[in-house]
Amino acid sequence: MPAQEKVLVIGTIDIVTLLSIKDHYEITYAANYEEAIEPLKKRFDHVITDAVLPDEKSGLDVLLLIRDLHGPKDRPHTIVCHPDETCTDHGKTWFIKSCLRAHYVFADFYMGTIEECLAKDLNRQHKKCA
Repeated sequence: MPAQEKVLVIGTIDIVTLLSIKDHYEITYAANYEEAIEPLKKRFDHVITDAVLPDEKSGLDVLLLIRDLHGPKDRPHTIVCHPDETCTDHGKTWFIKSCLRAHYVFADFYMGTIEECLAKDLNRQHKKCA
């Protein structure tokens, strides 16, 4: 049996969703930026974060931390989730897709929630197995 991919999920997510994917991935969960600092020092295959986090930090801060902690070859594939292409967080507006293309080429944008992103990925994985 192949090793499970390691995934760090940062943000608000339904616990049922996390439980439903635990058989497919090795999941680490952080509710906010502060909780994600220590786990981000470890090696993950994927990091999935909300663009807006419940503390004074955002998904952009998560990307900065990943870039600071990991070299270009060691960075996890990162997905920033948000229902819209723009995000206003703590008085700052950023255009997520443009920002990622310009400064964080290791990250992708998913227009939707973390749950939707995980469900889409799992559906893709199940189709590969069929």
